[in-house]
Amino acid sequence: MSAPLLFEVRKTRTIAPLGGSGAAAGVLFGGILTKYLGWEWIFFVNVPVGAVVLALTYPIVPESHADLGHRRFDVAGAISVAKTQQRPPKGAISTAGACLPVEPTFS
Repeated sequence: MSAPLLFEVRKTRTIAPLGGSGAAAGVLFGGILTKYLGWEWIFFVNVPVGAVVLALTYPIVPESHADLGHRRFDVAGAISVAKTQQRPPKGAISTAGACLPVEPTFS
């Protein structure tokens, strides 16, 4: 196994459990929050959490410098990503501004 590939495997093994744990904790704490304080309180949680993450990012995450002198901005890629984000999800149709699920038809 090459060194860059080994690094990617280690990074994935580190990030995957954190993402799964974060998703599970979000559902658990979100349920507790809405049960005891009401659904409106979900709006009061995101701003303080975002502020803490933003404040801790600079001291914890190391700065990286990439030598990109030989690379150019990928215009076609940027347009492709922007257009992909604008299309409705697969399996849904847009009607009068509402996104409705498509009923499967069996012939």
